Amino acid sequence: MHPQTSPSAPRQADPYRDAAHHAEVFAVQALDDLTGHLIQQHRFCVPPDFLDWIGHEATHLTRHVVRRYLDGLGAGAALNPSRAEVTILRLVYQTVTPMVKARFEAMTATRSVAGNPAGLQAA
Repeated sequence: MHPQTSPSAPRQADPYRDAAHHAEVFAVQALDDLTGHLIQQHRFCVPPDFLDWIGHEATHLTRHVVRRYLDGLGAGAALNPSRAEVTILRLVYQTVTPMVKARFEAMTATRSVAGNPAGLQAA
């Protein structure tokens, strides 16, 4: 067997793939934080289909949006490490918040959705 194709041969790290994976993981964590904030904000009384929507559609959408954003940067470019988490957090909130408002109007009629997450400043 050729050494480069051996299953036991060490794999070369792909920095773009590692960065993309990290970005997706962080994006899902940001979605979890937003979800937790909304649940607390509504005193643990959210529509039953809200959690189903978050668990399926919003999670898939979040991962998809982050992948497309990173693909738009190209494999040679990378997120600025000092701003990567803020960029991803904003991307998630800007994507999910309007959808929460549209799908779950009762949750957003009298309250702002998640306020100012993680102390983000206006873009």
